[in-house]
Amino acid sequence: MSSYRDYCRRTLRRFADGKGSTIVEFGLSAAIFFSLLFGVMLMSLALYSYHYISEAAREGVRYAVVRGANAPTYGGLATATNSTIQSYVQGIGFPGIESSNITVTTSWSLDCSSWSATSSGRNLPNDYVKVNVSYRLPLAIPFLSSRTLTMNSTAVGVISD
Repeated sequence: MSSYRDYCRRTLRRFADGKGSTIVEFGLSAAIFFSLLFGVMLMSLALYSYHYISEAAREGVRYAVVRGANAPTYGGLATATNSTIQSYVQGIGFPGIESSNITVTTSWSLDCSSWSATSSGRNLPNDYVKVNVSYRLPLAIPFLSSRTLTMNSTAVGVISD
């Protein structure tokens, strides 16, 4: 029985000097550090995606402004419609952005107060065009279920003569 008692004392002494606590502290610290690092990387990706979405909306408006209904057709320019603007914006192709998660909605207006989603009768010089770009950013956060962050950006311009 005394050998068992000695074994218990040696074991308790071994843990009492703190040799194993370094591993436990490292494990806890590393988990917190890597969680924060991963969060910073995800927020950077979200900021990059929002920058792309706002740039894509401006490029979509620029495309629509130059290609109004009365625009010359030389050089293969097509009149701007919702589908041609969506194809153009999805084709810009920033790295890391999935074009299948991009939705583009285009509206035209005579006075910026009432917007129409069809280009029939509008899309004329001095009319307004509004392009709304929406992007669904998939987020995979450790220890949580996967989520999708939806980002929107809108740009407005005047169709040139």
